[in-house]
Amino acid sequence: MSNYLVVSIIANDSPGLAEQFSTLTSQNNCNIEDSRMAVMGHEFSVSLLVSGSNADIHQCEQDFMAIAERDNHLVICRHTEENQGQMASLPYAIQTISLDAPGIIRNVTDFLKRNQINISNLIANSYKAPHTGAPMLEIQLTANIPSQVQITRFREEFADFCDELQIDAAFEPIR
Repeated sequence: MSNYLVVSIIANDSPGLAEQFSTLTSQNNCNIEDSRMAVMGHEFSVSLLVSGSNADIHQCEQDFMAIAERDNHLVICRHTEENQGQMASLPYAIQTISLDAPGIIRNVTDFLKRNQINISNLIANSYKAPHTGAPMLEIQLTANIPSQVQITRFREEFADFCDELQIDAAFEPIR
């Protein structure tokens, strides 16, 4: 039976950090089940879902905390369980593009929350529009839509919501 540990790390960006964290995990006989890594500003942000035996998970946690102290990284570890909730839902990829303004991400995530839809992944990127230089925002997310939700009706409501806020959106099942 696997045990699970979520590890979140923020470190000053430098080459080799992804290798360092994956090596630490494998040296403890643990497996990285899922990960997100990105450079944000001058910081390297990492989230890992690590699995292994109870003893290996505890040793892995201790080793992550030791490198946090040694290398001045911010490390948070939390024991968790395998996510069984996604089995009764249908994964959909949602992409939105709009002029960037405060509250866009909140509006989209609030719409999904009001419709009882869980977000399993969200990436947001700001950029300048070609030719005009207007500030733009792209959101890519994975939404787990409960099987009892009528997809056609939800798709129409989401399209209306996006039209009201002048958001271009794509909504597709993940195969």
